[in-house]
Amino acid sequence: MDKDECKNKLIALFNEYEFNRKSIIREYALSNNEVEKGDIFIDHIGPIEVTDIVINYNSAEPGCIYSGKKLNKDYTPMKGKYRLAYQSDQSIIIKKQTKQWKKYQLFLL
Repeated sequence: MDKDECKNKLIALFNEYEFNRKSIIREYALSNNEVEKGDIFIDHIGPIEVTDIVINYNSAEPGCIYSGKKLNKDYTPMKGKYRLAYQSDQSIIIKKQTKQWKKYQLFLL
């Protein structure tokens, strides 16, 4: 085996490792995720209405990152304000199709 062949095998091994590592992290994060698009996610900063969910591969604890519209304390959207929230920071989740969600919808009227 020459130097280039060794280097190519190591690169292939590393790529296979990264693929498997990301697959395991994705499986773990999604199996522990209770949030769906449209839910209200409340953490220590405040509430957001989730518009997108991605996987955080670079954290010590694998999990999801939620992006969404920032909400005021009365759960009305802030105009043009978006932010990220991390699954590990969660405190409250309000599911979109629940009685609790409907109660907040009535509160907004």
